[in-house]
Amino acid sequence: TELNLSPNASDADVIVEGWCRWGCELADRLRGAFSIVLHDHHLGTIYAARDAFGQEPLFFSESDREWIFADHPGKVRQALSAPPSIDMV
Repeated sequence: TELNLSPNASDADVIVEGWCRWGCELADRLRGAFSIVLHDHHLGTIYAARDAFGQEPLFFSESDREWIFADHPGKVRQALSAPPSIDMV
């Protein structure tokens, strides 16, 4: 309702409009289980967030030339040419 979107708006529509309106406060406004990654070409930034309870997983790795995001660590490993180091932070 705050975004003035159609009731038939897709999740992607909500995320894009929410990002345009709230920026880095987007995750604080979302309800339910989610994990999202946005690349804002205009700002040159990457925004990644997940729900406060961690119901939707989000794994990532970075290399000299790319960032990889996935919902399962096996998918990240599969996308890498070398095994990743594990950081339990």
